[in-house]
Amino acid sequence: MSLLGLVRHLAEVERGWFRRTMAGLDAPRIWCSEAAPDADFDGVLPDPEVVDEAWRAWRAEVEFAERFVAEAADLGVKGPPSPYDPAGPAPPTARGGSHIRDAR
Repeated sequence: MSLLGLVRHLAEVERGWFRRTMAGLDAPRIWCSEAAPDADFDGVLPDPEVVDEAWRAWRAEVEFAERFVAEAADLGVKGPPSPYDPAGPAPPTARGGSHIRDAR
């Protein structure tokens, strides 16, 4: 895990929540896929172009989110159901967190 991977992950998360879940857009993932679910963390290189790409992607997603929130008449609006919706099934990472809690 790296800080650059975390920036890329945050861009993916912003995109997922705001473009797909809340706005209901068909926005493909930036780096991740079914075949490579951890591509936001994998393949991260200390290359200036890779770093710039990650920051540009994150800024673009934050900009979309801020614009969406500013223009939304009601923030209760949502697109299609998401597996990460608090009302829906818990994602695998949330379910796995109980193991950490149980280990204490």
